[in-house]
Amino acid sequence: MSPGFLQNVLGLSPKTDIRLISAMVAFSMFEAAYYSEIIRAGIQSISRGQSSAALALGMTHWQSMRLVILPQAFRAMVPLLLTQGIVLFQDTSLVYVLSLADFFRTASHYWRA
Repeated sequence: MSPGFLQNVLGLSPKTDIRLISAMVAFSMFEAAYYSEIIRAGIQSISRGQSSAALALGMTHWQSMRLVILPQAFRAMVPLLLTQGIVLFQDTSLVYVLSLADFFRTASHYWRA
C-alpha cells in the first residue's frame, strides 16, 4: 500500500512509521478474501434440500441459515479455517524477518557512517 494513502486515510502524521500498519492492512485485505471464500464454499456445500426443508417448516431465511445451514456448514469449514489461520501465522513471521533485515540494513548504514 502506498504510504501516502495510508497516512491520509488513517490521519497519521508524515513522520509516523507505518510499516506495521501497512502489514496489518495488507494481511487483513489478503486474508479477508480467503476467509470469505472458505465461508462461501462451506455454505454452498450444504444441499438445497436442507434450506427447502427449513422453509417448509416455516422458518425465515435468516432462521434457516442460523439454525440449519450454518451449523452444518461450520463442520465443513473448520479444517480450512484452521489451516488458513496457520498460514496467516506463518506469513506474519515472514513480515518479522523482512523487518529484521531492514533493521540490520539500517544498522549497517549507521555503522559505516
